Amino acid sequence: MGEVPVTEQTLEAASDLATWHGGGEQRASARVSRWSPKHAVGRFESSWLPAVVADFNRLMRPARSADDIQPSRTAANRSLALLANVMSPDSVPPILVPRFAGGIQMEWHLNGVDLEIYVDADGSRSAWCEHSSGREWEAEGDGLRVTVLRKELSMLTQND
Repeated sequence: MGEVPVTEQTLEAASDLATWHGGGEQRASARVSRWSPKHAVGRFESSWLPAVVADFNRLMRPARSADDIQPSRTAANRSLALLANVMSPDSVPPILVPRFAGGIQMEWHLNGVDLEIYVDADGSRSAWCEHSSGREWEAEGDGLRVTVLRKELSMLTQND
């Protein structure tokens, strides 16, 4: 499938992503290459969504060579669902990086905070965070709490 251009319809569909709750999660599925979610949860306005949609469009382009790294649909769906659940309307968009074996890395490096969230090809997730103060943490699976991610992301939007 070809690249999906970022249009008003694309943004509208992307904003309908289902939320993903830790523990008793509600599974979301948005076919990234077409941006047609299977579950909608209402609309939200955000400054980060256009940049994230454009980055996912770039990541999900068909591979041009055997050396290209492309995320799995599961990793893309779970990444989008996680972002929809942890990002606030004024959050800074992450840098999206494809990982070997079909995963996605979402990262932020601002205001003395380095936050990296990893979603593997099977949808499993983990994160690492380090503050300029030296405080550092790692979490994975059920140990990775949405509330902790929201708190860390809020620190990225604070001015020094």
